[in-house]
Order: sequence, then structure tokens, then C-alpha cells
Amino acid sequence: MTAAPLVTGAAPVHGARRVPLSEQQRGLWIIQKTEPSCGAYHLAFTAEVAGDAELAEHARTVLADLVAETEALRVCVTEESDGPALWIVPEIEPDIRVVDARALDDAQLRSLVRDAARVPFDLARAPLWRVQVFAREGSAVVAVVAHHLALDFWSLGLLLGEVQARLTPGAPRRALDGSMFAEFAAAQAAELSDREASLPLRDRWAQRLAPAPACIELPSDRSRPPAQSYDGGSVPVAFDAATSTRIRELAMGAGATPFMTVLAAYELFLSRISGQSAVNVATPSSGRTDRRFRDALGSFVNTLVLTGEVDEAQTFRELLAATRDRVVDGLRDQRAPLPWLVSELSPPRDPSHAPLAQAGLAWDRLPFLADLAPFFLLEPGPAELALGEARLRPFPVPQQEGQLDLWVELGGERDGGYVGVLRYSTDLFDAGTARDLADAFVATVTSAVHDPDAPMSALAIADTAQRGRLEAWGRGPEVPLPEADVLALVLEQARTRPDAVAVSDDDGELTYRGLADAVDRVAADLLARGVAPGDRVGVMVERDRSLVVALLAVHRAGAAYVPLDPDFPADRLDYMAADARLAVLLTQERHRASWPADAADGTLRVSLLDELGGAEGLAGRLPAHEPRPGGALAYILYTSGSTGRPKGVAVPHGALVNLLLSMANRTGFGPEDVFLAVTTISFDIAGLELFLPLVCGGRVVVSPSAVTRDPHELAHRIGTVRPTWMQATPTTWLMLREAGWPGDPGLRALCGGEPLPEELASFLTGAVAGLTNVYGPTETTIWSTAGPVVRGRGVDLGTPLDNTQLYVTDPAGRLVPPGTFGELWIGGDGVAAGYWGREELTAERFRTGLPCAPHERLYRTGDRVRWTSDGRLEHHGRLDSQVKVRGYRIELAEVESVLAAVPGVGAVVVDARGERLVAYVVPTPGCAEGEPTTPALFAAAAQALPPYMVPSAVVRLNELPLTANKKVDRRALPEPAAEAGESFLEPRDAVEITLARMWTELLGVERLGIRDDFFELGGHSLLAVRLAAMIRDEWGEELRVNDLLRNSTIESLALHLRSHGSAPAQGPLVTLRRGEDAERPLFLFHPFGGTVFCYVELARHLPERLPVRAIEAPGIETPGASEMTVERMAAHYVDLVRREQPEGPYALGGWCFGGVVAFEAARQLRRLGETVELLVAIDSRAPIPANMPADADDLTLLSWFARDLAIPYGRTLDIPPEEFRGQDPDAAFDHVLARAAAIGVLPADADREQMRRYFEVYLASGVALQLYTPPPADVDLMLLTAADERADYGPCLGWDGLVAGTLHVTPVAGDHNSVMYAPNAAAVAAEIGTALAERRAALPAL
Repeated sequence: MTAAPLVTGAAPVHGARRVPLSEQQRGLWIIQKTEPSCGAYHLAFTAEVAGDAELAEHARTVLADLVAETEALRVCVTEESDGPALWIVPEIEPDIRVVDARALDDAQLRSLVRDAARVPFDLARAPLWRVQVFAREGSAVVAVVAHHLALDFWSLGLLLGEVQARLTPGAPRRALDGSMFAEFAAAQAAELSDREASLPLRDRWAQRLAPAPACIELPSDRSRPPAQSYDGGSVPVAFDAATSTRIRELAMGAGATPFMTVLAAYELFLSRISGQSAVNVATPSSGRTDRRFRDALGSFVNTLVLTGEVDEAQTFRELLAATRDRVVDGLRDQRAPLPWLVSELSPPRDPSHAPLAQAGLAWDRLPFLADLAPFFLLEPGPAELALGEARLRPFPVPQQEGQLDLWVELGGERDGGYVGVLRYSTDLFDAGTARDLADAFVATVTSAVHDPDAPMSALAIADTAQRGRLEAWGRGPEVPLPEADVLALVLEQARTRPDAVAVSDDDGELTYRGLADAVDRVAADLLARGVAPGDRVGVMVERDRSLVVALLAVHRAGAAYVPLDPDFPADRLDYMAADARLAVLLTQERHRASWPADAADGTLRVSLLDELGGAEGLAGRLPAHEPRPGGALAYILYTSGSTGRPKGVAVPHGALVNLLLSMANRTGFGPEDVFLAVTTISFDIAGLELFLPLVCGGRVVVSPSAVTRDPHELAHRIGTVRPTWMQATPTTWLMLREAGWPGDPGLRALCGGEPLPEELASFLTGAVAGLTNVYGPTETTIWSTAGPVVRGRGVDLGTPLDNTQLYVTDPAGRLVPPGTFGELWIGGDGVAAGYWGREELTAERFRTGLPCAPHERLYRTGDRVRWTSDGRLEHHGRLDSQVKVRGYRIELAEVESVLAAVPGVGAVVVDARGERLVAYVVPTPGCAEGEPTTPALFAAAAQALPPYMVPSAVVRLNELPLTANKKVDRRALPEPAAEAGESFLEPRDAVEITLARMWTELLGVERLGIRDDFFELGGHSLLAVRLAAMIRDEWGEELRVNDLLRNSTIESLALHLRSHGSAPAQGPLVTLRRGEDAERPLFLFHPFGGTVFCYVELARHLPERLPVRAIEAPGIETPGASEMTVERMAAHYVDLVRREQPEGPYALGGWCFGGVVAFEAARQLRRLGETVELLVAIDSRAPIPANMPADADDLTLLSWFARDLAIPYGRTLDIPPEEFRGQDPDAAFDHVLARAAAIGVLPADADREQMRRYFEVYLASGVALQLYTPPPADVDLMLLTAADERADYGPCLGWDGLVAGTLHVTPVAGDHNSVMYAPNAAAVAAEIGTALAERRAALPAL
């Protein structure tokens, strides 16, 4: 952590001189405040030194001389009231640290040096550089580390050159300037403060940056964390000599530079891996456009953000020309410092990434330091430098890692080729992914410069080695298939195992012999009704053993079956029957009401299974089964279509056989295994669970529909059947878990049909003997991949099944490198014939001729996937329904995973509705932790996810809507309730009110709601630093700026403070205005509702010097803490007042009930011998019997509570007490919340428990008032009455009978409620301010 400065508000040491701070330095200081452990902005020079024992002493002397001569080496930065301050310290000792490294090998030492180089500097203490010496036998490794705020790379080079010259007798030296950095900062400040000059500068940059989105979507291994950690890694980048020569030649021919050429290729690379045509690239410029600064030490460097627009229909030469023009144009305005530009442009603030650009490219070459250039390479090769008698060899250590998501640095050369490094954020990328990205970048540059006149769409993305890996990972085992269909495989089992049980249900079982006989009987009837090979037969039968018979009988008759679920809507069944041109409907009498219309009216022939018991004679005349050809149609499965019409997927026999035999190999299913079939026949995966056991000689148990729909029944069925295998969607497995199913150690599970959530996978891997994740669209025959799920390793799609090929491509059909997202195409024996009767759609989705596989027929899945660097295939949602919110691509499963881990969440689905995310949550019944609150869900998301992934609304459901296939039906999710008032929600407790006061002081915004965003209101990083300081002063909580960036609303920040236990420590005393220490405060007491937000507007208009404190009811934060009498309430508050102000005179006041509390507090202070200089009651009715309502029971108070909820919003909520009669208290209270939400007074996701505490305080205040009958008191009272109040309680509101001293009554504009809000509160404040000033002027001695 960064330590505090030695002295706050003054020079850090005696004699230090404050000098201007540049915008770049200010930005670096803010980053360090944001993440105090950050070492990403450290420059390092590391070398191994050997051969001269006296060199160390010589170097120490040289350093001491340089420190004395050079002010840039003696700077530090402290935090002052006006922001960061740069100081030049008059003298310091060089920071030289020696470490004994003799026991370390090279790898250990390299790790130690790297870690040491990242140890953060305390920016408030000079020097901001250090020399670390790691001593070994006969040599030492020396690391010179400097913070970028003090020295830039150019300066480090100048400094190293000067040290080298001073250690080499007779060597020429440069005339370095160590103080001109202050002049640079002063000139910059003058230019930027001139708005006539700086506004056009800003506007030109805004126009340049407009095409690109705020954040680039890189193919990361992980989603962004809530805040950038600045942790990083490095991998080398190298171009061969031929490519490097082509870079130079192409640049020369285009009137460009090698940097511009590589930048153009980098833009192409970023565009490809992100899928964005416009990308921003950060690149450093030296900032030394004035020649006077060429030999100056300090931090001058600036970062330019250049926008590249890529159209792959163009050639690379055209892109290079455009890039050259953009670079030249940007350099004209390079004097605009990036931190200033960010502040001026105010892009959406997100602590999870850098603003404006998250990828960078640098070309670092120092012409005056050529002999030291190899020392800055990650892989320098053999190099040595003589320094007197000493020899220096490179000891490369990664540095400056983690600044951006990706950062490529080039400019070095080795063996005739350009070399450099790709730095990456370890928040996002694994090392293997970074290596693959580096290789892909090199491949992009290589293909572009060698073929600059070809369309960029024709240039390769992956290199040869990567393509080889991709092809190996994507190709399943090549296994010859038998000349058999499914029925032939089943009949083979019937021949070898005739008496083994094949299929069973609740009512009985069939042996393999019995199954074969039953199949023949039904097939004979179908043939008798005219079914011919290739015909389609509709199958609508009950989920029992007759279903298996029916499906196989259709194949026995040479036809293809079409599953018809009797639960489907009639219109859908009619369409499917007509579209498939059914020859016969094979069904049962019990489903007559669901038959398609053509069957019901006799147009379509019907075969009733119920009537086929006597068909043995027909069956006996059937010839032996002849397997259907592999290309013959096995079934048509109808799936949802994008046009609203179902589309039929035509699957051939060969594809089905390939699937079953491949899964038999994968699962090892054998004759002793039992498969529990639970999936509706209208879902293609039912084919696996019905047929796989039969082709393997095992047993299938068909579970009836009523059982599969009820998770409790299904759990019981698993326990009684004791299956060894079961297949289900994640939704079904989740339903089982939520029903209390503990698992089964003898069960192996297949899970597919939807993405498998990590949290569910973790449960299943511990609950069953083995879990296999399976994936595949209907169009590639049930499953195309399968793989075991190992706890802690994450969930992937597995590997391709037999005779299956997978290709991950970009939109042009080119293979994308490992680590990069693309679309999955599937080829091989599992690919369906197409869509039945839909030639145009078939041609669109089933393609031949892709560049990645020009001779293979492939199916386009529409799924977004990527290969990891170690060959795992990950699923990342759908491309055709890609969720984007406010420009950010979001993986909903990731948000769901975070929310699913919140205690009390049983199931959750997150969906995008317009420009916001909505979380649909099903609470866990009977959870010990209770139902999760909306704030708890928001907090969990905010702690684990970047802000743009945090849902903005929560909808609670009793259960998730499901499709017939047991998948979540997203289309059936309800819209979140409209919230008319969600744009403004007032602060509700002491913490939120205090934060609102701080925001008002910093931002100058008068009206603040708890969900207003600090940065959208004009806040920036420097103001966030000041806010952190104010919070530290108020509550003693040390917050990082990242905490503020992550919690950028009052609501979320207050929740963060409460969760860390710091905010409530100040109790119910709220500072509405700090005022001046020399002034005595005005203490205001809460009204009925217990909160003190009603005084915020008043405090704004009171004299600025006057401290204003308000006391809220303790019960607002702590349930049950409300006092039930005014006397005890006032005694507690008097104790708080005297802790804040030990001696009088005291100024007390309050509105409504708060005036009554103030009156009692004044009475008690007088009894304690204290003086009350001002007692003010704002439209407070005296606590006398005539003012007490006769019927103020709990329901009346609830009615008043509802009324008072609406008042601050200018709305009316009148609910007569009679409306609550007959309801229990909880129902009555919920009725109030619902009515309040309906008119926009409360959000739909209001915290019920918090609102319950508010009402308890309201109720306690009402009871306390009714019990309070004080005697007259010898006090003076200033009574401000609401002139527009209709209720008549007399001109003195009854106080003339209680005030024995002076009663001064002044009418003010407004009614009882509006008197506290704008514009009337200003007049109230003026009266109070005048009265207090007069009283204090009259008491000078006090």
C-alpha cells in the first residue's frame, strides 16, 4: 500500500520546492492511488556485471553526483487539498539495495529480480527510482528501476548513457538538463487552461476517436474483473529477416515508416480477433516536440490514441495508406495529454479497463543508445558491453506488464529481424493464449506485407503450425461404419441375448425377443396400410415401452418416423403433419384429442397400437429385415424456426448409427447397464437414450411424462430404478438438485442441450459417478462432441465424436487461431441431409466450399466458440442472438454463475431487455440464509463483475418457464415492472445522506439520487481521490479509488461501506454540512420517519460557516433499536449532542415530530445546567391532547406512512386505513409497498426489510408522541409555521401552553410538507440563520 506523505499540506521535507505537475504525471499518480500495489509503470534496466571489483564504488559516486546535479532525480508527489503536488527535494541519498543472491539459480534469480522491480514506490517519498544489486559469486545482477512519473524511457536512456560515459574515461558526454520538466508542465498547463486553444484541440480528438467503441472485445480466457489489477505477463515476438525486409520496403514505397506498417497490420489483427471494424490503439510519443527538451530528464512521454478502420475487402496497401494519414494527423495534435483528453471527453467510466484504448503498440528505438539496445529485449541473444574492466551482459526481466489488455512493443532487432514483446493482462489471458495471440499477430503481419495487394479477406489468420493444431483438435477418430441401421443392430442383440430385458416401464417389460416380435407386429400393420420405403410415419404414443416399439417398427417398415408430442399446440401438430406429408399416423386412442386435423377427419390413415395385439399372423409373413442404406431417411425432427414456422431436420440412418456407435465407445455402455429415459420424443436427444442401450445389449427404462415433469417424482424414480446412466438438460439436473436430490454414486450423467453452468457442474461432479458434457445441434444428429467434466477444470464441449470434424472460423470461413472466438462449423458422418422441403434454408446452413475445408459439406451452427491454447473447445453463446448492452458484448452465463452462488438463489437466468440486464431469480425454498435481497444480489455482482455486467433489475419468480424440451424458455420471461420513479431515489439513512453531502460538495449538483452515477454527473479520477479522502476523514475507512470506480452510485458505495463495518461506527449523527470548526453546530432531530433527508435542502441554504448535524433514529440501521418514549429518545440524542459539542450554548431544532424531540432535548439540557441559544420548531404541533388524533392505531399510522413516502417525490399516495381492514399486518405492509412502486415512489426491487425498519421507526415515533405529555418548560421557542397548511391547529400550534419563555412565531411559505423542500426551504434557512446570528451576536462572551 502507498504510505501517507510525511507531512500533509506542506512540503515533504524542509526546503522542498513545489513545481508544476504535468497532466501525464497527474494521470500516473491517479493510477497509483487507484491501485497502490501497481508496478506496471516501472521502467527497468537489468544487466549482469562481472570483472571489475571497483565498479560498484565508482558507480555509487557517479550516482551521487547525478542526484546532486539533477532535480528530476529528486522529485516526489504528495496529496494536497487541491490535488497532487510535485516537489523537488533539496538533497537525498541514492536508494541502493544489495541482496545476497549466491544461493539462487538463474530462474530463481530472474523471478526475484522481476518481483523486486514491481515493488511499488511510495510516491510521496523521494527518490522515485532505486538501484537493486543482486550479488553472486564473481558477478552481480544490477536492476535500475524508476517510476514512469519521474522518468520516461527516453530519460532512462539518457541517464544510462551518462552513467556509461562517466564510468568510461575519455568518453564524450551529453549536456543533460534535470530541471526543464517543470517548465514543460507549466507550459502545458497554460495551453490547456486557454479554452480558445484547448477546446478545438479536444474536439479534433473527439472526431478522430468517434468511430471506435469505448472498449475492444478481445478473446480473453476470463471476463474482466470489476477493477483492473495491472498484473501482467510477457511473451516474445519475432519476425524473420525476410518479413522485416518487406516491412521496410513496403513502408518506403508507401511514404510511411516501419512503425506505420506494423501499426496497420496490428489494426487488422485486432479487428480480426475482436470482430470490430474500428479499433483504438494506444501508442506513446516522446512529447519532446520542442528541441529544448531533447536532452531533458523527466517524464515527457504522452500516449496517443489512434483509431484504425478496417475493411477486409480492401488491400493491405490501402489500409497502410489510411493508417499513415491517421498517424500524421494525430501527431499534429500530440500535445493533448491523454489524462486531460479522458477528462474532457468523459467516456463511460469502467474500472475494469483503461479508457479510450485497451490495446497498444510501441516502437521503441533510442538512436543515442544503440549499444545498450539488446539489454531491453526479452530475448536478447548473445550480447556483451565493455565498461572499463567490467563486462555487462543482458539479464532480461519483463517489465511494464499489465498497463493495457494487450501491448506490443517492437523496435529491437536480432539476426536481421525485428523483435519485441507482447505484454498482456493476466486478468484476462493465460500465458498459452498470449503466445497464440503473439503467433497470430506475427502471421497477420507476415501475410500482409508479403501480399499487400490481395484483399485482406484472402490473407491467412493463423500460421501453419497453428492450423496444424486446429485440424488435429477438430478431427474425431476415423472409424468405419457397419452396413447396418439401428434396427439391424438391435436385432443382432435380440439374436445373441433374446431373453435379456430390453425395455421396461411402470407396467411391464419386453425382452429383446419380445421387442423384436412386437416391432414386427406393428411394422406389418404399417405395411398393410400402404407404408412404403422412404415414407414418413407420424408417431404419437405414450411414454412407455410402446414408444420404443413404435419407433423401431417404422424403421422395420422402411419408413422414417416423425415424432409428434401430444402436448404440442394443435396448430403446430397440424403444420408438422402436413409439412412432412405423413403416410400414416401411428398412435393410440387416448391421444385422439391431439391428433392432427387430417387424422381426425380421416384424410390421414391411422394405425392404432391399441388394436395390434392380434397381428401375429401378418408379422409372421414379414421378410427378414434388410438394413436401410446410410443415406436413407431415419427420422424428421421438427425444431423451432426463426420465422415462427417449425423446420424439419432430416436425419439419415448413417448419421444415427454413427452417433450411437461413437457414444457406445465413449460411454462404455454394456449389457449390464441401465439407461433411464426421461426426455420427450420431440427433443432429438431422446433418440440416444432410447436406442443406445438397445444397440449395446443393455436395458432402457422409459419414464412416464408425469414423472419427468416433477423433480421430486424423478428423484424417487432414480432411487427405485437405480440406473447406471441418465441423460438430461442442465435445467432438469438443476430441478433435481433444487428438489433435494442428493445424487447417486452409481449413476453416470450425460448433460447437454444447453450450456452447463459451472456451479451445476460442480454439484454434479460430486453427486454422481461421472459427468459427461455433450454438445451438438439437431442438424448434426444429437451430439457431435463429448467430454468428461472434471471438478475445478471448467466446462468445455469435449472432443469430436467418431467421423466428425470441427472448424472454428471467422466470417470469411478462415480458421481462427487458438484463443480467438469464431463460429463453429461441423462436418462428417453426423451431418443431416438438410431441412425437409426447405432447399433455400438448407443451402444457407449446410455449405460446401469454405476456405478452411473446401471439399467438405459443413453445418453452420451459429455458436460462438474458441479453442484454448491447450486444445479445449469452449462455448461462448450464440452469434445469432449475441447479447450486447451499451456496446459491451456480454456472456449471460457468466453473470448467471455469479448470482447462482449467492446464498438463497435456487435458479437464475439473466437476459438482456433493451439496454439493460435483468436477473430472473428463483429463491431456494426453506434456505437457512433466507431469501436473497436485491441489494445483496447487486452487491455480489458488483464484487465479481465489471459494471456493465451488473444487472440493473431483479425479477423474482416462483419457477423458471420451460420449453417442452426442459430448456429455459427465455421468450416467456416477464418484462420487469416499469419504475416511473427509478430515475430519482432519495438517500435513506445516515450513510447515504452523508455521501450525498460529499457528492454535492465535490460535484456542485443540487439534487442527488442514490442511483445517480458519480462519473456521469461529472466526476473524474481526481475527484474520486478527493472523495476517498473525505470518506477516510468521516469514517476512517481507507478506500482505493478502484473501490469508488466499482461502486459509483451512492447506493452501491453505502452498501460497500456498511459491508466493511466502517460506516455505521459514527452512529445516527449525520453531518449535513461540515462548516467551520470555530462555529457551534446546529443540531436537527429526525421527524416521524426517522431519516434526516428532509433537512438536506435546508442545510444547503443555511450559512456556509455553520456546521449542521442531524440525528436519525437508530432503528433505521438496527432493527428493534427505536425508543418508545420521547423522553428516552431525547436522552439518547442529548448524549450524542454532548459528545459532539461538550459545552453549550446549544442550537437545536426539528421539523414535525423532530421539533417535539428538540423541545424535550432542550428541557433535559436545561436540567443539566446547559444553555440553549436557539430552539426552533418547523411546523411542529405541540404535544398536547388537543393535537392528538383519537384513532391513531397501527393501521392509521401505516396509512400516514404511505402518505409520507410519496411526499418527497411530489406524488400523492392516500390509502385510507379502512383499505387494510381484514388483512394481516404483513399483507397490509406489502400492499403499501406495491402501491408505492406502482406510482414510482419506490423501485420494484425495494429492500423490503429496510422498508420494514422504516415503518417500525415510524410506528415507534407515533407511539412515543401519543405517550408524551410534558409540563411547560422554561425555554424560548422559535416556531416557524407553514402558511399554506390547511389543517388548523391554532396560530401557535398549541405551543403557547408549553413554552414558559419567549414564543416567537413566524409564518413561512409552504404547507406542512413542502416547507422543507425547494423553494420554500430557503426561506426557512434564512429565518434560522438570522435568528442564530442575532443570538450569537448577543452572547460574545460565550
